[in-house]
Amino acid sequence: MTHKNKRCLFNTIISSSRIPPSSNRSLVIAKADTAASANYFPKRDAFVLNNRTADPFGPTVILPDASNITATESAHLPIKGLSRQATATSIFENLHSFLISLGQLCDDNCIVHLDKQKIEVSKNNKLFLKGHRSKSGDGLWNIPIPSPPSCRYQPPSIPQVPRQSINVVLRHDKSRSDLAQ
Repeated sequence: MTHKNKRCLFNTIISSSRIPPSSNRSLVIAKADTAASANYFPKRDAFVLNNRTADPFGPTVILPDASNITATESAHLPIKGLSRQATATSIFENLHSFLISLGQLCDDNCIVHLDKQKIEVSKNNKLFLKGHRSKSGDGLWNIPIPSPPSCRYQPPSIPQVPRQSINVVLRHDKSRSDLAQ
C-alpha cells in the first residue's frame, strides 16, 4: 500500500467515525455560498481534498451562533483547471457543512450562473461545477464534489483459496467424522 493510499485510508477511517458508515463515500455535497469569504470544509469529509497539511495559523471564523472556530488544516479542492487560490480550502473540526465561496471562484475569473433551480460554474467556456438548489430550505445550492479515485471506498477483497486446499479440508473433515462414529 503506497503512502498516499495509507493517508486516504486513514482519512476515510477518521472521517467515517463521526458520521453514519456508508459504502458509497465517493462524493461529498458542498453548499455554494455567496456570503462565504473562503472555501470551508468539515474535517469529517476532508478525504475528498488534495494536499492536506496541518495549519497551526489557520483562519478563525464566526459561526451563525456567534461562536468562533479555527481551521486546523488547509487543502485544495480536487478540481483541475482552477488556480490554487480558487481551490484553497480551510478545514475545521466542528463545521456542519462544506461551503464553497462563490466570491473565491469569481476571483479566479470563473463565471457563476445561478437560477432558481441550478448552479453552474465555468471558466474559459469549460464547465467545472454544477449542482441544484437545496430542498432543505437553506436557500443554498448543493454541488457534489467527487473524491479522488485513490480514496474511494473499495470493499475488501476475498482471497482466492486454491481448489486443492478446499479438497484437503473436506477430506480432513470427513475423516474426522468417520473417527467419531
